[in-house]
Amino acid sequence: MPNATMVAAYNAFSSPGNAYNGDVYTVPSGRRALLMGFCVSVAATFAASTFVPQLNVSSTYYDLGGASASVAAGTGLSVTLTVPYIAEAGETISIKQTTSTVWFAVLQAIEFDNTSPLRSVKVLGPSSGDNALYTPSGSKNGVLVPATELGGTTQNTFGGTN
Repeated sequence: MPNATMVAAYNAFSSPGNAYNGDVYTVPSGRRALLMGFCVSVAATFAASTFVPQLNVSSTYYDLGGASASVAAGTGLSVTLTVPYIAEAGETISIKQTTSTVWFAVLQAIEFDNTSPLRSVKVLGPSSGDNALYTPSGSKNGVLVPATELGGTTQNTFGGTN
């Protein structure tokens, strides 16, 4: 990963309402970010809530990796992704909470140049039936992983030659 740096993205939310999508970090131009999860904490005198990592693309939110965590008032917890996700420039990483409360989120990510071949391939608006996500060249191999990567897609595995 060329020019890799750790990302310290933090945001605080003060009772924004139920089912609120809190934007935490937007990948800058010319970069990608390998997302691993969040640390979430809820203020001691407020309600517990469940938190779900999300991807915000053009104001549409997609659940990431099927992970969620219930966090009690006055406590904190790591919310990890089922599979690490690589976000592209302009994509915003968010976290949704189910109960209006006061909470804080810290993103765990590594940011790197978009010249790296490492990336996540996605189709955000698939049509009915089979949808090709990626066709490797004759010299590449690839694997598509977990069924919950972006809100419940099915998984496939494919190979090529080296």
